[in-house]
Amino acid sequence: MAKKLNTPMIVTQAIDLFVLYSFTAANIYWLGNNITPLYSVISFNLILLSLLFHDHLYCILFPSQIAKIKTDYKVTWEDIYYYSKFIPGIYSLTLFFLVKWNIIDFEYKNLFSFIVRTSFEYWLMYLFKDFTTMKFLHAIMHTPRWYHTHEVHHKIGANIQIINAFHFDTLDVFLENLIGPFIVIIFNYFTYGTLTVHFMSFIFIVWSDVLAHSLNPYSALFGNPIVDYLMKPNVEHNLHHMLINQYFMLNSLEHLFVKGKMDRDLALYNKVCDTKFSTNLYIDA
Repeated sequence: MAKKLNTPMIVTQAIDLFVLYSFTAANIYWLGNNITPLYSVISFNLILLSLLFHDHLYCILFPSQIAKIKTDYKVTWEDIYYYSKFIPGIYSLTLFFLVKWNIIDFEYKNLFSFIVRTSFEYWLMYLFKDFTTMKFLHAIMHTPRWYHTHEVHHKIGANIQIINAFHFDTLDVFLENLIGPFIVIIFNYFTYGTLTVHFMSFIFIVWSDVLAHSLNPYSALFGNPIVDYLMKPNVEHNLHHMLINQYFMLNSLEHLFVKGKMDRDLALYNKVCDTKFSTNLYIDA
């Protein structure tokens, strides 16, 4: 059978990485070592708007590659309400005051130190949050006694995508999502004596959390094509919304260390979504 390049995978990675790196470079250029509360909120809302456009763009570019239940989904007023509540609302307000109180900063001495600090803080947030709140608290929220605290988020099932991913109870958002930056703040305080977390570390963790809900499984969650190739948290989290009581975590480390785990997850994703998602560079024509 003839083979062709896996264009959806290549194009998705190229576009996502361009957006993320361009956004990062623009912030470095405009901010240097200075950030204001208003700028942080504007910048944050711009990157979130780009992520909303992200899913719409891939529906246009690769309609045959995306699950029909996702492409057929129509945006509701409830989707708009929850997005407005958490992005221009709670997230932006929290960010405004964290910058105002100098808890979120923007330090740039050189590219190397910038990459080291933001990468370290990002992975500390990502893994600590995953192995605490996502592994244990998230699982508890799926038990009959506590499901009411998380039920809103699971009104969205196989049709999960970025526009409807913000269906949350307020407490749920703080316990599962916003806890990440506070973990880094505490770590930095006991390690360096400073109550700070880098603005771009915060942006990177939000980027990953949001893209875990994308309708495009090729999305560049980690901003690193090698890591994005080796782990597919988008596939696992989409399966979580489809199967409810499985795949509570987001890190997909088992895709690295458990033989055949990624192949099994991909097969299950394709079966449930009726798609032909593949991580191979060349796919059937």
